[in-house]
Amino acid sequence: MNPFSIIKQSDNILAAIKKPRKILFDNFTIKNAEIWLKRLQRQIKSCNKAIRSRQQYNLSIGDLRKLETNVGHFKHFRKLILNRHIGMGIQSKLGQRVKWANVESSFKSRATTGIIVHLRHKDLDTFLNDCVVIFKNKINKFLKQHQALKVNTTHKSSYKVPPF
Repeated sequence: MNPFSIIKQSDNILAAIKKPRKILFDNFTIKNAEIWLKRLQRQIKSCNKAIRSRQQYNLSIGDLRKLETNVGHFKHFRKLILNRHIGMGIQSKLGQRVKWANVESSFKSRATTGIIVHLRHKDLDTFLNDCVVIFKNKINKFLKQHQALKVNTTHKSSYKVPPF
């Protein structure tokens, strides 16, 4: 790729990040973080490659400084994303975030009562996504033992609003 197109592309990405920066980072999900981290890393590599091949393309000092500045911005935004706590963290395992717990059933039958407990979630979306995974696994396990199932679900939660 031509270094001048890399400069233009990196300027466009920076403009896209800087304008809605607060909105962008406040509403980040884990998926958004992964997409932006890949995008930023790819742009950092492109800029560094253009800087290394400066003599081949006869880049001016202004263009080189522009590329270096853009790399600095990209690394800054990358750190912001990496250090931002999203939900319960990108690296934690499912078992560290939610657990299935069997509860004493009030029925004298095969009925099983269980609850899914959150351990680290701060984001409701990621909690519900993890619940689906555990719930499906548990239901599939029960289906292997019994041919028919009746499933009832209830969501109970309480939230504390932090003081301003």
